[in-house]
Amino acid sequence: MQLVGYTIDDLKVALDAMEEAVPSGSQVKLELYTDQMPTEEDLAETFLKATAAGFHLSYPEARVVQGVPITELILTKGSPQWSLLVPLIPTLFIVGLIAFGITHIEAIGRTLLPIFITAVVGLIAIAGLMRKPAERVAERAAERYLPKA
Repeated sequence: MQLVGYTIDDLKVALDAMEEAVPSGSQVKLELYTDQMPTEEDLAETFLKATAAGFHLSYPEARVVQGVPITELILTKGSPQWSLLVPLIPTLFIVGLIAFGITHIEAIGRTLLPIFITAVVGLIAIAGLMRKPAERVAERAAERYLPKA
């Protein structure tokens, strides 16, 4: 299969077409012919963009063959089941937690209510204890920084 393109977006389209045509678990060698030799930053950017799009690629290697810059990659098609299951894992975990919470709401309430009451009473006590020192600090600051009438 030969695909022709002019931008990195064309590469994504080409990779999609290649990956669909390849059976699971097999590899395809891709050769990208360019006008100029790609820099190390170009290679890294291509690799990061392709892996972020979900492709399993080897790190690109650039070389010159008969005066034409060629960038080589190896595309590996992974198992389609894993790519579908990975986004479902957090969703299933959240649904499980919600189901557990609904079925055990009474036990959760009995456990958390004393903790919330203790936390609220503790915060009120701390605020009461800190009120006097805070008022003194505010008075001193007012005496020092505010103009006297």
